[in-house]
Amino acid sequence: MQSMRLLLRKASKVAAFSYLQPIIVAVLAVVFSGEHISKVEIAAGALVLFGMYVSGRTSRRYVHHLAHSGT
Repeated sequence: MQSMRLLLRKASKVAAFSYLQPIIVAVLAVVFSGEHISKVEIAAGALVLFGMYVSGRTSRRYVHHLAHSGT
């Protein structure tokens, strides 16, 4: 499945989605199976989301810088 996504999207987008998969599965487990999520798991999910935000923001700045620097 990942290889099919890689053919259709950029590798960075596929990698970002792979970090989201455990979070999505945990939310679905709570909704459909009644699982309980600990505070540590919530903190870990928030850390992953924050890391994705920072990574995406940094790469957008880098691309913007390259586009306007003429290199």
